[in-house]
Amino acid sequence: MSDRVFPLARNVPKSKRKVSSAAKAYFVALEHDLTLFHLTIVSAAKFDYATFIAQYALDGKDAKDSPYADHLALAHDDPGPTTIEFRKHSQQFLEMFLARTVDNFQCYIVDLVREVLHLKPEILTNSQPSISMETLLNFSSKEEVVHHVIEKKVNSLAYQGFNELQDWCTERGIPIIPPAGKQYDLAEIIATRNIIVHNRGLVDEKYLKVVTNPSFKLGECRSLESTDFYDVSLVMGDCVRATDLAAVRKFKIPVVSCKEQRIHRLLREDHDNQSTHS
Repeated sequence: MSDRVFPLARNVPKSKRKVSSAAKAYFVALEHDLTLFHLTIVSAAKFDYATFIAQYALDGKDAKDSPYADHLALAHDDPGPTTIEFRKHSQQFLEMFLARTVDNFQCYIVDLVREVLHLKPEILTNSQPSISMETLLNFSSKEEVVHHVIEKKVNSLAYQGFNELQDWCTERGIPIIPPAGKQYDLAEIIATRNIIVHNRGLVDEKYLKVVTNPSFKLGECRSLESTDFYDVSLVMGDCVRATDLAAVRKFKIPVVSCKEQRIHRLLREDHDNQSTHS
């Protein structure tokens, strides 16, 4: 993880854009993750800084004469014990956030499918999912039956892998649009999430089959840097924006206001800062 720690408060314009409810839920969750990511890092640095200043005062020195203007300077030049200990576990910390970011993206796809099916239930014209006569007789209207069938299908999709979910959507004309030139990145991101969840972050054969020219060998830890969290969030965010725009236009999905542009600026700002100071 980079030695730099960046403040939470940023003066970013609060612009809004119209997106589907599924996309808004995605960006709200992403903003919570971004805030918690910063809060955890900054809290460790501020705790060390408070301890440093207290000791400085106990030694009879004036805090104004401290060689470190704030917690950021201390964390960069002479990190305290809390920051050092935190950095020892940065791999696990980053794995949690990367996996959550990917899961948030897959939740968006499932939520989008739900919105599309409620508008276009005829997409489910094949024999799946089936419904028993006993279950059918429990409903009082066609609308209730349709809602049940949709929810049953959406719930089953939620537990499938991303590739299966993407194939199902593509076959039914529901677009999932990776950012231009990022198809490889998206595949590697999903594969990384899978080894984090299923193999403690160690590269397995499935990962090597999916990833072209991998940088890690079988059995090695897929090491992460703080920029990876931002990279993943940016790629996923771009995919959500492109997918949502296409789906809203194609299926006439109702839209709501969302501050996703503000979140994108925060991510881009942090990504650039981390890349500069790492």
